[in-house]
Amino acid sequence: MKTMLLAGSALALSLLGGAAQAASLTPAELAARIAEPFRSSVFENAVGGPALTREQVRAELAEAIRRGDAPIAENGLTPREANPAAYPARGAAAAKTREQVRAELAEAIRLGQVPLGEDGRTPRERQPEAYPAS
Repeated sequence: MKTMLLAGSALALSLLGGAAQAASLTPAELAARIAEPFRSSVFENAVGGPALTREQVRAELAEAIRRGDAPIAENGLTPREANPAAYPARGAAAAKTREQVRAELAEAIRLGQVPLGEDGRTPRERQPEAYPAS
């Protein structure tokens, strides 16, 4: 019972502290603080640049619809998936041989570029002096 009371008191104090801090902010500062979590890479395009303009988004959507890549059915299938014969075939990427892939992996391991462990750091990041400069 006491732990619930202490936890409730701590929660109430933290909420009061946040409200008191928010009261000292101007409306513009408060709006900026609320919007901060939404200013992230989620709203940047795939190459890491600024967000797309409305016209760019419309052009990309029109191109996706033309190619049959925009999911519009309730089942989540794209028109291309639902009726592949109605769309031109996509160009197949040049496949690498098993030996090429193995050679690339061996080279990446030699250069310390393969992430190891739970933190995702590469051996080169952990011990840069042990690997040749790139």
